[in-house]
Amino acid sequence: MRSLWAMTVLLLLGLAAPAAAADREFTSTYNWNDPRTGYAGWSEDERDGAGGQPAPGTWYAFSRGASPFGAGLTIRPTGNGGAVYRGPSGRWGLQAPGTTTIRRATYSGVTARFAERQGLRYGLYGGTPLNPLDVNRAQDDIEDGTVTRTDPAASSRFATAWMFTEPCDVPGEPACQTVDPAAGSVNHIDAAELTLVDRDTPDVSAAGALYDQRDRWIGEAPNSGSLTAQDPGSGVRNLSLTASSSTGTRSIITQTAGCDFTHSTPALGSAICPASATADAGAASIGEFRSGRVRLRALVRDLSGQVSPALRWQLLIDRQRPEPARSPDLSQLDGTFLVRPPAATVRAVDLLSGVAEIRARVRNSAGQRSVPI
Repeated sequence: MRSLWAMTVLLLLGLAAPAAAADREFTSTYNWNDPRTGYAGWSEDERDGAGGQPAPGTWYAFSRGASPFGAGLTIRPTGNGGAVYRGPSGRWGLQAPGTTTIRRATYSGVTARFAERQGLRYGLYGGTPLNPLDVNRAQDDIEDGTVTRTDPAASSRFATAWMFTEPCDVPGEPACQTVDPAAGSVNHIDAAELTLVDRDTPDVSAAGALYDQRDRWIGEAPNSGSLTAQDPGSGVRNLSLTASSSTGTRSIITQTAGCDFTHSTPALGSAICPASATADAGAASIGEFRSGRVRLRALVRDLSGQVSPALRWQLLIDRQRPEPARSPDLSQLDGTFLVRPPAATVRAVDLLSGVAEIRARVRNSAGQRSVPI
């Protein structure tokens, strides 16, 4: 109710209510058949069947590319020296970047072989990996296949590919047993394509003299300034700053953020574009502003296509000297001895920032006396 009243007041005042960000889909693709593609964002997790405690390197072996199946993600059982497998699991997982969520995950080039009671799951999960929204356990071997998991509500935060031991030592199930790696159990993926949803709008701010000297008259154009963009969702794609004056419109900043569509930048994790970026305005570009009113407009666009609200401000630049006009023309009295200063009216004209002060002085020919008039 409070937000409804706030919007009503804005409309009554003739102001536009802030626009809500629309859901925007974008795609993140890991195609490991392309040697340029990295594995940033993917991590492995291994759990013991007894209480689900972490057990790295014990039951399953994980590899990124270095496997008999070529590039991609691979999980295979190790055998653990002949130990009995009582429900351990290994999982490749990726968390959606920033505040985005996952609508769909498509795994292609899938090789899934089930031996020694090994099972397989491809899933999308909610707030934690323990709450599945959509889990599939394959029943037959898959050779170079495709598996797609979809979350219609697009609320999932994790995409995963599992290998696990099927139930054993429970009523109706066989006894637990050892696993022989030579039996060929494997879960391998050549590529993964994620359809992600971004619900956040980017934001832009300005700093430096270019912004600090806004809305007041200045004698020279600022010599520094920068833009900073923030986007918690799909990440910052580009920043722009344009300036408009009586001479036209031109670009001051046009910068593309450091995005990596190959997922080869570990610092970005599962993101393609960074959550923040900064761009500097060149001093030469700023110095070209002429006298008069200069209107500036800054925008940021994120990877999903969301655009920030425009940040607008103005600079008031006055490089022109005011023009004095005297009446009468005092130069006609040059060389004349006067008892007192003559009566005169001094006017000044400045069509930009305006006249702030008028000063006039008279001095005797010996330079010994100077008085204001």
